[in-house]
Order: sequence, then C-alpha cells, then structure tokens
Amino acid sequence: MTGTLKQVLKYINKHRMVNKGDKILLAVSGGPDSVAMLDVLFCLRHDLGISLHIAHLNHMFRGEESLGDAEFVRELAVRYNLPVTVRHINVPSFMEKTGLSSQPAARTVRYSFLDETAAQESASRIALAHHADDQAETVMLHFLRGSGAAGLRGMLPVRDNFYIRPMLCLKRQDIEDYCKKKNLRWRVDSSNLKTDYRRNKIRMYLLPLLEKEYNNNLTATLNRLADIFREEEDYLELMTRNEYNNLTVLKSAGEICLNLKGFQQVPLALQRRILRLAWREITGGFRDLAFEQLGKAVILLTNHVGSGSLEFPRDVKVVKRYDSFSFIIGKDKQDGLSYYYDLPVPGKVYLAEINRTLFCEVADTQAMDEKYDKSFLNRRRFSQDEAWLDYERVAFPLCVRGRQPGDIFEPLGLTGSMKLKKYFINQKVPCEVRDKVPLVIGEGKIIWVGGMQISESVKINEVTTKFLHLFLV
Repeated sequence: MTGTLKQVLKYINKHRMVNKGDKILLAVSGGPDSVAMLDVLFCLRHDLGISLHIAHLNHMFRGEESLGDAEFVRELAVRYNLPVTVRHINVPSFMEKTGLSSQPAARTVRYSFLDETAAQESASRIALAHHADDQAETVMLHFLRGSGAAGLRGMLPVRDNFYIRPMLCLKRQDIEDYCKKKNLRWRVDSSNLKTDYRRNKIRMYLLPLLEKEYNNNLTATLNRLADIFREEEDYLELMTRNEYNNLTVLKSAGEICLNLKGFQQVPLALQRRILRLAWREITGGFRDLAFEQLGKAVILLTNHVGSGSLEFPRDVKVVKRYDSFSFIIGKDKQDGLSYYYDLPVPGKVYLAEINRTLFCEVADTQAMDEKYDKSFLNRRRFSQDEAWLDYERVAFPLCVRGRQPGDIFEPLGLTGSMKLKKYFINQKVPCEVRDKVPLVIGEGKIIWVGGMQISESVKINEVTTKFLHLFLV
C-alpha cells in the first residue's frame, strides 16, 4: 500500500467516515481531485468493506467541454467496472428562474442531484473530493466575509453523517503527483481559470502572495486553524443546544418562540449561537444569515425597547414581545385556529390543531384528601397545565375550542367579566400564542383558559365535595 493510500485510510478511520457494507456515491467531475479520489477509494474498497457508485452532473455551463467531461467520466466507470449515473441539467436556465448567481445555483442543483442519486442507488454516503488547498481557500474566503468560528472551521470531514471528504488530508500537489505516478488522466475545467470568481482570485493571487511574503506553509496553517475551530465549535454547539432547549417556549412548523429574559442573561457569544440555531431549525439551514444580521438581532433583543421586529432572508421575521421573541417564517401572524371538540367527562380529547391532549377526570372529597387540601387548590400551586374545578358548579356538556371574536371571561379572583382579548393583553400573551390557547366551555361560558386561569364561577370552596380535574399534555 502506497503512502498516499495509507494517509487517506488513516484519515477515513480517524473521522469514522464509513462503515463496512456502506455503498459510497462518488461525486466525480473528471478533474484531478475526483479522479484521484475514485482511484484511491477503489484501491481501498476491500480494506474498508465498501462498494462504489460514480455520479457526474453536467451543469451545461461550458458546451462541448462539459459534454466531454461527461463522456470522460463514463469511460472511467467502464475502466473501473463501476456503475455510473450521469445527468445533464441546465443550470443557466435554473439561474434565470431563481435569480441565483452561477455558483450558488450550481451548488444547489449539484447537491440536489447527488442527494437524489444517493437515494435512488441506496447509497449511505456521498464522497466529495475537496482537498487541503480547497480547505485553505474556504477558510480564507470565510475570513474575508467576516465569518465567526463556525465559518472558520471550513469544510467538515463528515457533514450530517452523510457527506464525507476523504481527500482533505492531501494537498493539491500531492493529488497531482499521485495521478501522474499512476498514469491517471484528468480533465481541466476552464472555469477554474476565470478571475471573476472570488474563490479563483483567492487561489490564484491572494494565497500565493501570502505564502510567498508571510508564511511559506500557509495551507497547512489554515487547515490547522480549521481543525482547531472545528473541535471547539463542537463543544460550543453542545453548550448552545442545552441553553437553547432551556429557553424554548414554543416550537412549531412556522414559529419558534424563546424566553426573552433568559436570552438576555446569557453571554453575547451564546446569544449569537442561539439565534443561529433557531434560524437553522426554522429554515433548515443558515447559509443566508450573515454575521451582521445576527448582530442586528442581538441589538433588537437586548435593548430596552419593549417590542420590535426584524426582517431576515427566506421570509423569516424576528418578533420581540414583552417577555419572549419568535422566529416566524411566512406570515408574521397565524390565521386564527378554528376548531371545536366535545369533551367527554371523564375522558380525553386530542387537539390536533395544537398537538396537545386534554384530559378530564372526576374526583370526590375522599380521593382529593389523599392528595391535596382545598386551600392548596385555591392557591393554585399545581402545574399551569392543570386545573381543579367545583364539579357541581360546572354547566355540562363541555366542549373545547379556540378563541373567537367577542369571547368573554370571568377570571378567578375578579368581580365581573372582561373580554378575553383584554385578559390576554393584561397577561402579556403574544398574539401568535393566543390562537394556540384551548378554551374549555360550559353552556357557552369559558370555565378554563387552558394553561392559564379558571373562571371565578367554578372555583373550589369549603363545601366542595366533587371535583373536576382538567389537564393538558
């Protein structure tokens, strides 16, 4: 086994890139990097216990040259006796439809093609041929954009336990030397020579200048920097996830709501990370979120102004309220949730619109005395998601529904009634949350605002002998 093969095998094992029995989809463009990756993994396939499938996408940017690349990859598949999938997708047309520039459009289409092909061929990993020089370019590119630690870790050896980069341990020159030594031919992509792409300028001008004038081992230095940031980022990501989970008040397909006061108490570095995590969860990625946008969000959420909002890309809005803030995608306010369910007594009902179940139980004085005393119940020292009512004062049958215009409520401890809307305002309940509050109704009157307050009309007193127990899960 050659030194290059040993180096790549060690790197693959270090990062646990593959398991025995995996089918690996190889993204092969025809350039020296992907040709070398194909040959290396082909030579290591028995040591690793893997099978291979080649995938090639013609982006249709370069006419006959692109067609030549596709034919070249087909010939490689024949030479290695491997299955191959070649597809031609008009990326320029995709750019016109989406408004994306060439590189983001090509990336979007390419990864979509690879994901789809992997699914069709039951591949468990996709291998990408990025090498150490690519990593150096990426770190420098992110640095010039003002990226934080997440950007400076560069490309990950393993991403999402699906994309692997087995060649990151090799420099470009190592790869070309390997190809020459094994008499491997490759294709030259003319677009890599264009200087109107920022990455090409970094590769062709900036990095050589820095290497000549300041650090003759710059590629290794930038790769080591990426490794350091990756290891530290893994630890900070764990801390962020724990804090994020503690702060999360509500999570749905269109909204993530977090506790504002708790957020304001964590360090600035964690605040940015929490915002990035919320963005990632509500959009499925945070590639469009710049550091400057994170900074604006932090300023909004930590200043003394009571409320406000901020527009983000992908139709996302950050909304600050009294004691919480939300990432909302699409409409900044949900349409009212209209639902109605009969509530059996005793029994339960699943509220599909808010993904919660309401339980209803009946208990007598003896059963209650074994658990609580009446003064305890009146002080409401139990969970907000449960309520104890005087069974004899409840008007049956019961139903549960969402709020409606004109709803009236008589809160516990208040003489008289008020509009439910005013009650929500007094309690500082965000507009987006109000639609999610279930209301238990008896003979047209609200007897419990779910998770918040019961009605004065059904409260427990000293002569109560039968109890209605409501609770949400």
